[in-house]
Amino acid sequence: MKKIPLFLILFSLNQITLHSQVRFGINLGYNTPWAQTSMTDGNIIIYSNGVRDIEVFDFSFGKGYEYGAFLTFGGNDGLQFNMKFSFLDGTVNTQSLIFENNQGVNLVKYESQMLWINPSIKFQLNSKRKFRPFINIGPSVGLLGKISRKEDFQSNNGQFETKIVYSSSMPIAITSGLGIEYHPPKNANFFITLNLQNTSGSYYPTRGEVTSYVIDGTDLLNTLTESQRKIFYKRKYTVNPNVPTDQNKPKLAQRVPYPFSSFGFSLGIGYKF
Repeated sequence: MKKIPLFLILFSLNQITLHSQVRFGINLGYNTPWAQTSMTDGNIIIYSNGVRDIEVFDFSFGKGYEYGAFLTFGGNDGLQFNMKFSFLDGTVNTQSLIFENNQGVNLVKYESQMLWINPSIKFQLNSKRKFRPFINIGPSVGLLGKISRKEDFQSNNGQFETKIVYSSSMPIAITSGLGIEYHPPKNANFFITLNLQNTSGSYYPTRGEVTSYVIDGTDLLNTLTESQRKIFYKRKYTVNPNVPTDQNKPKLAQRVPYPFSSFGFSLGIGYKF
């Protein structure tokens, strides 16, 4: 096998360095739900004669505003490497149970947050023109993700409020997109980018914790046992009906996926160094 001369390797690396560029930018976007999950018996109205109106509750935690920053390495044309950091501030998904004649209202509100790290391969065309289209695809890794479930029940007999936060997991998703960059003729280093993207993935929290438990205005969180306050979600666990539940340990439950898939757009500005 022939050996590649050292000077040829050094020359190639030098050429890549000379022709590579670094771009930095920030962006703001909004994501709409994609591949939603449906909950039967989601929204319910109960009338005094016993008749019920039942509506399916569709939800996806990928919906919301996205704030991000990106770094791009590579030349003007062809393949580039893009690293994007984006924070998803999810909008509220509300599930309702309403009793007629103001006898009671139960609202369950779900909110989500996620920090996505998205390394991707980017392919760009038309480096000599003002408008430069591109496509990109790569994995997304979620960090610091959490879902909160806040329940508020009010009736003529009293009020009950509780909040549970689900967290401690690192989801993996696939993100792809297409977009276009605008480079003003009078400023070669400054550019504006418009991107349409799709993220497909689910979030499997590994723990849940009650952070608020209020009845008729009185905070009763400290009255809950460890088993009532904390939940550990497992793929597999054993239940022995002959052994009583240890109230000093977190409760065990099966892992459940929460959809974070979305389709969205973002507008950003960048600078080429």
